[in-house]
Amino acid sequence: MAFAAASGTCGLAAAQPPPVPGAPTPAPIPASPAADPDASAAKEEARTHFKAGVILLQDPERPRYEEASAEFKRAYDLVHSPTILGNIGLCAMKLERDAEAIEAYTRYLAEVNDLTPAERAQTERDLVTLKAGLARITVESRPDGAVIRDTRFPARGETVTNSYGPLLGKVELGLRRGHHIFKARYPDGAESTWEVDVNSDEAHVFERPVEKPSAPVTAQPPTPEQAPTRPIPRVVYIGGIATGVLAVGTIVTGILAVNTRSRFESANDGTNREHASDLRNTGQTLNVVSDVCLGATILGAAATAYFYLTRPTVPASSATGLLVLPGGISGRF
Repeated sequence: MAFAAASGTCGLAAAQPPPVPGAPTPAPIPASPAADPDASAAKEEARTHFKAGVILLQDPERPRYEEASAEFKRAYDLVHSPTILGNIGLCAMKLERDAEAIEAYTRYLAEVNDLTPAERAQTERDLVTLKAGLARITVESRPDGAVIRDTRFPARGETVTNSYGPLLGKVELGLRRGHHIFKARYPDGAESTWEVDVNSDEAHVFERPVEKPSAPVTAQPPTPEQAPTRPIPRVVYIGGIATGVLAVGTIVTGILAVNTRSRFESANDGTNREHASDLRNTGQTLNVVSDVCLGATILGAAATAYFYLTRPTVPASSATGLLVLPGGISGRF
């Protein structure tokens, strides 16, 4: 269809932009013979919306059919001029809202009597094409309130997307045949998808996904904080073992020294001076060794006691790295 600016006494044509290819030729919005201020204001507002729709169709980048359709519908709601139906039908056809386009074009042909033969013929051809490709489907939302987003994937060209709803009960949609993906979105954000090759007489119920109840979370009692501890250092165990060994050595050498002294006294009768001298030297050596072991035992015990009494206090979580010794004895390292 060829869109041309209308002329008339209402002044609509003078304010319109140049013609838009592919759109019907709207007649001017008729002027009211009565000087009704409310009617005049409505017609002026209708002209404003109509001109906005034409401008949107002439966007330099690409026609903005959805926004233009909204403007034409506002203009029609204000004055109910049947000449605007041609523009509404054009936008609906471009947006692939084919049922809406068929309704608008049918009324346009029936209610506008002064169409040119060429424009009437073009509109009738478009109407035949729309009816041939129309597929009617019935959709339902459970529960009510879902908004349906329909995306058609043509064999060539860009995808076409339209939205319908919120759905209340069963709704019949007139769509163009082809591959569609319908996505129902519920007010709480839940979504349900239906993908189908639409031919006709299709029906689908969008069920809101039921979320599986999550397992109850059992509150865990708080872990009591452990009191600080004073782990025994490894040096204490080493010192204790060394002190014990030295103590045993002290006792053994002491006993040997006492025994050697007793033997020396028995042998020191002048009969065997050399043997008595050996016993005396051995006893003296044993006394020295015993004294050294005793001193080392005392020093070891003192050092072990010091390291044990001065061991540091650390948090319980840091008391790791324990050295386990035979007998179940453990120490920190």
